[in-house]
Amino acid sequence: MENLARLSELKKGDEGVIYKIDGLEKAKHKRLLELGFVEGTPIFCIKSSKQGLIVGIRSFTLCLDTYLCQRILVYRKVAK
Repeated sequence: MENLARLSELKKGDEGVIYKIDGLEKAKHKRLLELGFVEGTPIFCIKSSKQGLIVGIRSFTLCLDTYLCQRILVYRKVAK
């Protein structure tokens, strides 16, 4: 089942598809777009902690802090 959630809500093994980036300064928003955080892009959580997430997106792995993760909305698919 898919549902809308913040990226920060994903747990290890969860997968999702980026819906939108909400409430970031223009420069940070632009940088995320340059990194491939665009609508419809699949993303998966490799590791989660209170400080942020390690995610896989496109062909690379990236660490994002909680501030950024709370501003990225995804359609979440929970791992089985």
